[in-house]
Amino acid sequence: MVRFSLMRASAAAFTLAAMLVMTAPVLAAVEGIGVSPTSQEVEIAPGSSKTGTITVINDGASDITYKVSVADYHVTNELYKADFNSISSSADVSAVSWFTLPKTTAVIKGGDEAALPYTIRVPASAAIGGHYVAVFAETVPKLGPGTAIARVQKLGSLFYIGVAGAVTRDGSVASFTAAWLQPGSPLTASLRVRNAGNVHFAASGDARVTDIFGKEMSKGVFKGEVLPGTTRRFDLALAAPGPVGLYKIAVTPHYLDANGPTLSQWVFIMPTLTVIIILATIGLVAALYLGMLTRRLRRQP
Repeated sequence: MVRFSLMRASAAAFTLAAMLVMTAPVLAAVEGIGVSPTSQEVEIAPGSSKTGTITVINDGASDITYKVSVADYHVTNELYKADFNSISSSADVSAVSWFTLPKTTAVIKGGDEAALPYTIRVPASAAIGGHYVAVFAETVPKLGPGTAIARVQKLGSLFYIGVAGAVTRDGSVASFTAAWLQPGSPLTASLRVRNAGNVHFAASGDARVTDIFGKEMSKGVFKGEVLPGTTRRFDLALAAPGPVGLYKIAVTPHYLDANGPTLSQWVFIMPTLTVIIILATIGLVAALYLGMLTRRLRRQP
């Protein structure tokens, strides 16, 4: 199976847990909270608005009090580590001020769910292209008398907002690499996809391992959104067909309604211990040969 890193990076739910630690051993625990959908695509014309709801779910037995907030969504590296603390440079880029959310806390009974309404108002001066935010539902702990330890859960729903207009869609494969010598399962490779446009796009595809005769030995898939002005790295990990042998890793990416081209790399599987033994044997043979050669040269008159 292919494991890929992440964002949310296709998108999936993410949890930011903070511990407020005091001295007493009393624990006020939140049993479970969720949000749905975990991500959504929204396209809005400048100067218009859109309304909707996010479902906040209490899958525990106790009542939960929660509050809501919104933050810009950025990524910090090619592995798409989420960053919700950086603020976009200007109001026409940051979509935080576009959101109208409930300003008070709310309570969800155990095993129940609640609708969190939102309104997005896009100013007429908004920059054409992609804007990215997360709407968070954060639990508010109920502390008893005295001191206590409270666990806070903060979950978000990602918004991939496209402001309609003359958008630029431009993507390419930056590189595909795999180490030629690999110790065994899983076989690893990396695909880097670059977005040179001003709106996000989804990248996906499949990766395959084949033998020297072209027979497929294992397969996996990858998927994720690529934000404008960034390069996203998909780390691939596939099952090795055997302990030793020559195989080809091939990947066929799909993005911006286009397939391919298929990229491939030959790899040789050999366990690390085997490599060490071979290198040690070569070194020993070389040392013995040099020793024999040195003795012969000394014997010559």
